[in-house]
Amino acid sequence: MVVCVFVHESVDFDVISTHHMCKEEALEICAVKINLPKIKIVIITIYRLSTGNYNYFLRKLDSFLNLLYTKKWNLSYVGI
Repeated sequence: MVVCVFVHESVDFDVISTHHMCKEEALEICAVKINLPKIKIVIITIYRLSTGNYNYFLRKLDSFLNLLYTKKWNLSYVGI
């Protein structure tokens, strides 16, 4: 499984490196930072196969969120 975020070419964005955290059947993660004039928005897509390694998933997700937090970004959660 592969996850992705599509961003229109007119939008200023930065890719957030996540490839080192991905592991097939445990965690797929993709992230971008959208640079708007007055606000920065981080969009993260995450997929975990239900039969995947749940502990690996939680450890890597925690590491990734802590990485974002240490960048001093004001984080909010919007889930689907």
